[in-house]
Amino acid sequence: MPPSSLLGSPPATYGLARRWRGTRPYWLCQTIGWGGLFVSWILPLLVRGNDIGYEALYGAALAGSGIGISHLLRVALIVHLRVPRPWAATLFRLAPWVVASSFAHAGFLLWTIGQMPPTCSPVLYYVERPGGGLFAYFDILTICGPTLAIWTGFYLGLRYYRQYQQAQLDRLKLDAAMKETELRSLKAQLNPHFLFNSLNTLRALIPRDLAPPREALTLLSDLLRASLSTGQEATIPFSRELETVDNYLALERLRFEERLVVHRRIDPKTLGWPVPPFLLQTLIENAIKFGLNPREEGAEISLEAAIAAGQLHIRVRNPGTLATPTASTGLGLKNARARLRLLFGPAATLELRQLTREIVEAELHVPPLPADSA
Repeated sequence: MPPSSLLGSPPATYGLARRWRGTRPYWLCQTIGWGGLFVSWILPLLVRGNDIGYEALYGAALAGSGIGISHLLRVALIVHLRVPRPWAATLFRLAPWVVASSFAHAGFLLWTIGQMPPTCSPVLYYVERPGGGLFAYFDILTICGPTLAIWTGFYLGLRYYRQYQQAQLDRLKLDAAMKETELRSLKAQLNPHFLFNSLNTLRALIPRDLAPPREALTLLSDLLRASLSTGQEATIPFSRELETVDNYLALERLRFEERLVVHRRIDPKTLGWPVPPFLLQTLIENAIKFGLNPREEGAEISLEAAIAAGQLHIRVRNPGTLATPTASTGLGLKNARARLRLLFGPAATLELRQLTREIVEAELHVPPLPADSA
């Protein structure tokens, strides 16, 4: 669940055109809200038996223009809510837009009722007095201002409630994913001691003078042990993930030898940062598969990790082009993005880009864990 002191937009479900037009529930709420204001405006007059001709016209103008003005105000709200901010900062940024919309709404209504006969219009009967036009404008503003402020409050409240529901849904999905991972882990551990004992037996059967295959079995055993030990953990320290990557790279060096060159630049401050297990290993595996495998001459892979703007930034670079057809389904990256979003929210990103003509870069941003997940 997102922190209760922040308000921002969830990931866009619809395209820009659809978000501008609004959804059916949105227009239903608009119709009920402004229609209810129109009814409340003329209902007392109907009860008293008054002539409601011009009052009904004024109420229709109030509701109709309110729908249009509030829909335009919604655009400003969507723009400002793209970045999560504390409630106080959000309201401070939105207040001028609400005030400006209120003034515009009042101005339109004043022009509308200006088309009515002065003796019949709701407020223009005193326009002929000194300063009467300004007084009429602010009289209308006392209706438009509170109405749009209440509309904004309802909009923000419903938006936050939807975020809360989405966060709860994401939490349930994460719990289900963890249960599935646990089940897979249990299936994989159908007597893990037998598996490791078998590997140790195979290692013992290899003559001592054949160091590479003995080392390969040792590294494979370490990788399998790490997979089993982290299978039930949602996150692990970045230092443990680096240990898994080191074992994987050591195993791959037995295969590629001097063709595999890895340059590392790791900020020590990153070592305690929580990350999903096997996240970085997936990126390194892709870099070797698509950057090194096709090149007989070998390839250089770059790994960088640092803390910037309160987030863990990881970059993995390897030779290659994204336009080159591959047999990859992209399932590993899709799963990685899904785990990031469920654990860390929309601020966590994993992007793959063509950095230069010959270099592909995977960039990973991992924010701190939400307070209720820490």
